[in-house]
Amino acid sequence: MRCDEGADIKAHFAELLRLHESLANMGATLKDHDFHVIILGSLPESYHPLLSSISAATKIIQKPLISYELISMITEEYKH
Repeated sequence: MRCDEGADIKAHFAELLRLHESLANMGATLKDHDFHVIILGSLPESYHPLLSSISAATKIIQKPLISYELISMITEEYKH
């Protein structure tokens, strides 16, 4: 599932979260790292500079972001 350039990122994340929850309800657990990779891979090219900044910041603080924090940060940037 990929978000098109210019599409509503909040709606995209809502669908990803719904699918993630559906998998969990079926007993298929998806590790946070794997969900994180899915989120990153689903974003349009225009988000790459933001993702690079987020990645650099997490390396500096030496604390990986959980998927929901990543979604929150990207959504916040989308609002602006």
